[in-house]
Amino acid sequence: MRHLKDRLLHLVHAIALPHVTVPELGLGLDAPRKQIMDAIDLGTVTHWVEEALRSSDAPPVEKPPLGRDGVQMIIDAVAVKRDLRMWTPAVAARTRQKLAALTEEQYDVLRSLASFPRLRVQGGPGTGKTVLALEAARRLAAQGLETLLVCFNAPLGGYLRGVAEEVEGLTATHFHQLCRDRAIEAGLQSKLAKAEASGGYDTEFPTLLFDAAIQLERPFDAIVVDEAQDFQEGWWTALDACLVEGSEGRLYLFGDEEQQLSEEDRGAGPDGMQGPLLLTRNCRNPDEIHRFLAACPGGPSKLRSSGVTTGIVPRIQWVEKPGRTQRLVSRIVARLIQEHGVPPSEIAILTPRAAARSQLGKVEQLGPARCVWRERADEQQVLIDTIHRFKGLEATAVVLAEISPDVRPSLQTHLRVGCSRPTVHLEILASPETAEHLGDALACAEVVESEGGA
Repeated sequence: MRHLKDRLLHLVHAIALPHVTVPELGLGLDAPRKQIMDAIDLGTVTHWVEEALRSSDAPPVEKPPLGRDGVQMIIDAVAVKRDLRMWTPAVAARTRQKLAALTEEQYDVLRSLASFPRLRVQGGPGTGKTVLALEAARRLAAQGLETLLVCFNAPLGGYLRGVAEEVEGLTATHFHQLCRDRAIEAGLQSKLAKAEASGGYDTEFPTLLFDAAIQLERPFDAIVVDEAQDFQEGWWTALDACLVEGSEGRLYLFGDEEQQLSEEDRGAGPDGMQGPLLLTRNCRNPDEIHRFLAACPGGPSKLRSSGVTTGIVPRIQWVEKPGRTQRLVSRIVARLIQEHGVPPSEIAILTPRAAARSQLGKVEQLGPARCVWRERADEQQVLIDTIHRFKGLEATAVVLAEISPDVRPSLQTHLRVGCSRPTVHLEILASPETAEHLGDALACAEVVESEGGA
């Protein structure tokens, strides 16, 4: 920098640690207190700079000071600005750690179990219903009670079964698998085969469970139901038949009526339930996703945020030609893996459409990763599934594809469920018509103008 050769250049090594306080003796002989700015110095930055400069002798040669333009030359030469990508594994680990602890509200729910033998708990997406249902079931089993933890979705049932395998006295599964297992145990295989052949999952399966429960003499002391909003009215009679009679039998329901993706009326719940106790804090999504979700029309606007931030806002891209969906999803997956470091096993592509009707129905490769529908065969695969089947689960990165206003039962319900699944990244590929249905939520997202900008 030859323009500065005739000006005074007084250099001092110093460091700023604005989030901590530093002892008066500094941090060692090579780090005296005068050369360290801490949280206390933030209010007197100018004074700290002057003291730092005094900590080293000035050059003996008298020259004119740098001046404003000289300072700017040094800034331009040294303070190079870089646009760095968030490295997602580190962000995800920090986010999980901050969200892992149960809230006082959740502890209140767990304490209430001892006082109410039949209790209903309700909460919006991400409020920790599945975590609480699992913990409640563990505690009941630890008391020596034969406990059933049952949900609606098969993928969630598989997850719960894996987590509960080592817990003595706890059986975890999804409802239709429960019906199958109990029918086989009771020797009702022929009736089961007929029910499966006729597709009688909503009517004949509960009847099988009821008949099997009578023969097997009510094996469970307590039943905990997750996703209770998806259980049909006729199912409760069958579940009650699995429970010990009288006041000794315990029944706890966890659910969110706004996450029901079926168009059918589920009818009334079981008799004698107390509550509901309400969960009001989002314990899954960082604030950036929470704000977007709450701003969506019909979103859980009354939920309190987690208070955890990642600096990564949801991203929306308009897809004018559905035939380009696969290419656009591939680009997103490549970016998540290569630029953000998201493992394929932590990416979920969710759509409101079944595989037979989806643009992604026959896809085997997305970006650099292999992909598969419904069930991963290994950790190197990206999962593709319906929003409906992924309820109750979560992933570091979620891509919602094929979103449009005509999805059933409603766009609002699919957004409520789908947007609440990710813990760090939320990407949405939607038809341009979706924009007018998002309202204020658009201001909480990064919007890609056209499919060519992906």
